[in-house]
Amino acid sequence: MPTEFQVRAGIPSDAFPRLLTRSPERVAADGYRALKEGRRIVVPGFVNKVVTVLMRMTPHNVLLKATDLHKRNRAH
Repeated sequence: MPTEFQVRAGIPSDAFPRLLTRSPERVAADGYRALKEGRRIVVPGFVNKVVTVLMRMTPHNVLLKATDLHKRNRAH
């Protein structure tokens, strides 16, 4: 389900694999629960947590190249 942010940014609803997406309501509930528990950072969903860890382990130059390729492919 695209959020208003995605719509305004021109991000199509199918831009991310279903496995990586969560409803805005679910994200809000996860964030609120974390707030009550005193956590400042929340990554909703197991797969998103794995991706976050992998991104931290990936060299920045590799991430920059991948981001650039993705951006160029979206422009065409």
